Amino acid sequence: MRCGSCSIRRERESCASAWLAAQHERQQLALTLKERDNELTAKDYKIQQARKMVEDERRGRLAAEQDRDAFAQQLDMLKDILLSPNSERPRLEESIESILDVSDLSFDDNTRDNLEVSRNRQKRRSSARHEAKKARKSRSLGNRLDSGSRFSPPQPVS
Repeated sequence: MRCGSCSIRRERESCASAWLAAQHERQQLALTLKERDNELTAKDYKIQQARKMVEDERRGRLAAEQDRDAFAQQLDMLKDILLSPNSERPRLEESIESILDVSDLSFDDNTRDNLEVSRNRQKRRSSARHEAKKARKSRSLGNRLDSGSRFSPPQPVS
């Protein structure tokens, strides 16, 4: 009987070790499955983001193309208006780059007065900024030390 119980015991130990190995393998496979599932979820999210970006880009491109077409149509209409011979406006040639030359411009006294007023206004603004900067500077610690406040450094004895 002793041999029979030894074989049963060996068989039982072998089954227990096989069960432990299977349990360990199951845990490793579950961990691997969880990692793969997380990777798959992350890749699905990236694919969703990429699809959204592609869709946004497509919408933006379509809007830009529509704007371009609308502006081209407006430009063509303006060309037709400006270059049509039946128009009541003076006819402009397409090769003309500028209607006026700088030497053709003249300033009357009223225009010069307006320019001088504008220059004076700019000077006042800049001087006001300069005064404000001085006021801010005078509040700094360095200026208080230089002006002889109670925090002034000791004077050398002569």
